[in-house]
Amino acid sequence: MAKKNRPIKYSKKIINIFNVSLALMSFLLLLNLFNVNLPHIGYAVYDFLDQEEPNCFISYKEEFNQISMSHCCNEARKQLTCERQFNTFGDLETDIICFTGQSSLSYHLNNQAYHYCQDKGMI
Repeated sequence: MAKKNRPIKYSKKIINIFNVSLALMSFLLLLNLFNVNLPHIGYAVYDFLDQEEPNCFISYKEEFNQISMSHCCNEARKQLTCERQFNTFGDLETDIICFTGQSSLSYHLNNQAYHYCQDKGMI
């Protein structure tokens, strides 16, 4: 004698949780379809906590000068690599260095400047 398969009964709470999850996923996929970029939660929290002004410096052989953000973003984009490296210029600190080679110009950005350039699509 064969057993009959009985359907599994789910509680209304589980079905509601499943429906809300599907609705959220549908909403996110719809936003993706229209190329809406949502900020990363980690960047949003970090930017909220870090109230430092965006700073960018250009350096060459122990000499450094502060430059405008638009010029900084354009030039940093042209470099071969950007990596995390902590530097201090007077009383200002930078977190990212973009450079082509060891004996070339290098661009030093703090986190706020780097995120500014990323938001503008320049890095």
